[in-house]
Amino acid sequence: MNQFNLYSIPPLICGILTLCVGLFVFTKNTKSKVNITFFLFSLSAAIWLLFYGINYALSFTSINPEIIYWNYRIAYCGVFFIFIFFIHCLAIFYKFKTFNKLIILNYIVGFLASGLLLSTDYIIVGLHKYFWGYYPKAGLLHPLFLSYFNVSST
Repeated sequence: MNQFNLYSIPPLICGILTLCVGLFVFTKNTKSKVNITFFLFSLSAAIWLLFYGINYALSFTSINPEIIYWNYRIAYCGVFFIFIFFIHCLAIFYKFKTFNKLIILNYIVGFLASGLLLSTDYIIVGLHKYFWGYYPKAGLLHPLFLSYFNVSST
């Protein structure tokens, strides 16, 4: 059961590269709002990718699946904020003042959804075991999360 899972390599590499790009942009001007929000966008994407990669790597070890389950919950918190930081970064870059209320609303939804995710089983209810590793089971509100994500990003 202690073999290496090749399925963990792509998300781990992408997560590391995403984080490096975000850090590179941030270090070019640490006071720039665009650079800060781009870094936060990169960080949220990296959290998602790195935690998924770690979970795939852990799937073939004797680690407690409960740890993998909680790692997926943390990964989803990163997912919630990818779109929010991306839109915020674009609004700052293009000086769109009309999106301020929408951005604030999205932050509120993101924090509420993250709190719901971390304190209940409404979004992720457990794990499926596949040949390549564990994957989260959708909870009762998971379709609502997907709908919000799809509507918000169009």
